[in-house]
Amino acid sequence: MRERTAHEPQLRAWFCLRGVRRMRAAQAVRPMRDPELVAGGQGHLKLAGKMSEAAVGQGPKQLAARLHANVGGLGGERLPPLQPEHQFRKPERDKQRQADGGEGKPPAGAGASRCRSGGSAFGHALLLTVSDGNCHAESGRRRNAAAPSGLHPAISCAILAARRPMNFLPLIEAKRDGQVLEAAQIQQAVAAYAAGQIPDYQMAAFLMAVFFRGLDGGETRALTLAMRDSGDVLKFPPDPRPIVDKHSTGGVGDKVSLVLAPLLACLGFRVPMISGRGLGITGGTLDKLESVPGLTTQLAPDRLVAQTQQIGVAMGGQTANMIPADKLLYALRDVTATVPSIPLITASILSKKLAEGLDALVMEVKFGSAAFMSSRDQARDLAWSIVSLAIECGVMTRALLVDMNTPHGRAAGNWLEVRESIHCLEGTGPADVLTLVTECAASLLVQTGKAHGLAPARQTVAACLASGAPRRKWDELILAQGADLDAFQAKLRLDHTAPVVRECLATCDGFVVRCDARIIGELVRDLGGGRMTKASVIQPDVGVDALLKPGEPVRSGQVLGRIHATTMEQAESACARLQTAFTIAARPPFEYPLIVETL
Repeated sequence: MRERTAHEPQLRAWFCLRGVRRMRAAQAVRPMRDPELVAGGQGHLKLAGKMSEAAVGQGPKQLAARLHANVGGLGGERLPPLQPEHQFRKPERDKQRQADGGEGKPPAGAGASRCRSGGSAFGHALLLTVSDGNCHAESGRRRNAAAPSGLHPAISCAILAARRPMNFLPLIEAKRDGQVLEAAQIQQAVAAYAAGQIPDYQMAAFLMAVFFRGLDGGETRALTLAMRDSGDVLKFPPDPRPIVDKHSTGGVGDKVSLVLAPLLACLGFRVPMISGRGLGITGGTLDKLESVPGLTTQLAPDRLVAQTQQIGVAMGGQTANMIPADKLLYALRDVTATVPSIPLITASILSKKLAEGLDALVMEVKFGSAAFMSSRDQARDLAWSIVSLAIECGVMTRALLVDMNTPHGRAAGNWLEVRESIHCLEGTGPADVLTLVTECAASLLVQTGKAHGLAPARQTVAACLASGAPRRKWDELILAQGADLDAFQAKLRLDHTAPVVRECLATCDGFVVRCDARIIGELVRDLGGGRMTKASVIQPDVGVDALLKPGEPVRSGQVLGRIHATTMEQAESACARLQTAFTIAARPPFEYPLIVETL
């Protein structure tokens, strides 16, 4: 081993890249400038630091390192400084090892503190040797090339640590066999998948194992929190106004969020509503909002927080740095037939809601022909899963079980639903939508202590809607998000904005006993109002409106609904399909409640 001199100080440090959570090494150099640890692209890490003139020429005893790391995107955890007690192997220790029959050179891993992680499934140890202007990195027994020369007297080193795939197979096998996974295993798996260390085909196998075997409460909690912590979490300043939100599991004609968000702001809440896009037959709040001329839903976290603080409400989508693990997992679930899994749905929903920093949440869990949960029992199981976990995580939560066999309101389609939402804010909208809005708002008033019972809470909501304040708050909301208010008002005054409108007429007298939400949802999607794939382009003005509801009388030749399409051929075909969504009988049907249960 080459003997060190006063002008060749060496620093040997072990870095355990377990999400870069532990970093321990020898002494610390106070004159050294704190280095930066930043993403180097494609999962590599880059460490760069410079030594001051005063540090050059000092021996190992005087050489100390204040190596700090602040890694963005890997938990944001500030690592502690290197501790003085972890010192370099001194010559006296070498002599003692030789006297004991050992080698003067320690084995790989000796001479520096051992990594606390103990060698996790995707841990990776890297040995760094700095000698004046040269920087070397060892991985196992492999030594990389020296850093560029000419760096003396200032040392600047860069480490590129190649990612090693996580050994994910044991977790797949364990879940396949019905075993319960530890929280740490789930957290590591989510972090590894988000970092690209687990291939899609292995994660797809794991998701299918979860689909059939399920997750218990602890596993679901670990998955939810790991997904939440994979990205940014909104931070709000202290404020007496509670932070609340509402979430729906999706349906046809589901426009409650558009009415509820400005209403809640007027009731003294802060509403940082993070919504999604439609896929398949279920409409997306973001797609509906973007049918408003000029409005943007791409709000950076800082802007979303600032807008919520200023006007009480913001409505946007996930940013690139918010819950990235959920984006990846949902996209994979969508193409592997693992969407209707209660623990996976629970984790996906709550990871987003917990990232908002909520005080209270109200859920609409839909069941029926146009919902993910086809039966009431399935919806109840999902609702209990969400409510229990949310409360465990400190968010007051209530769930409404809502029938989704019939479209909500009389319109389905992005712009058509926005227009109907404005009617609700003006007090003239469909009764079923206003009922859902009132119950959601009243529940949040009770949950946060703003009302002592649902009856007075409903009265408060009705009075607020009647005051016109929520309608004005809507204009304030869309204006804050870039909408052209004049163009919006002009569009509202039009009877229709699609190129072709076709009326669908009843062929007999009687009562409407069925208006099938699934058929109507598929029809709107095929007109261009929904997505067949994530790359599909939305036609915002197409859809169906003026729908008759079950229980209403109808006469032959009366309008069952209107088709809004881009071509006459589309309109004719859609009209024939709309006829099949209706059943007309001589007697009115039994009237089922819209909200069948509250948890």
